[in-house]
Amino acid sequence: MRDSARGITGEYQLLPALSPEERDGLARDIAVRGVLVPVELDENGTILDGHHRAQIAAELGIDYPRIVRLG
Repeated sequence: MRDSARGITGEYQLLPALSPEERDGLARDIAVRGVLVPVELDENGTILDGHHRAQIAAELGIDYPRIVRLG
């Protein structure tokens, strides 16, 4: 499976980007506790849910849990 932390834009990214304050808060939380909610991917490795979590984890150089949804 390819690494899908390619950014927050993508085929399934329907929600707007986080505000700078929201993103900073999420980044601080991930830095302390890691990614607690798995990033959901399709069978091709495209992120379905968790674009921001995956991008921040990649920037911090930490691994994150993933769930693959087939179909």
